[in-house]
Amino acid sequence: MGKYSETIEREMIAWRPFLAGKVTLSELNTPGITDMGELLKINRLLDAIDAMEEKQAEKWK
Repeated sequence: MGKYSETIEREMIAWRPFLAGKVTLSELNTPGITDMGELLKINRLLDAIDAMEEKQAEKWK
């Protein structure tokens, strides 16, 4: 798989939680509601969920 540009990678920090339904577009666009630290925490949570689901999928192979 190819590598994303730096701009896309930076934007994915915000879009990934939005696409996962963890934040709304209003929350992303309103200053002071969602900060970079919160977005990074949500991304780490999503990484943990992905890893857990992958581990569970391996058990059923």
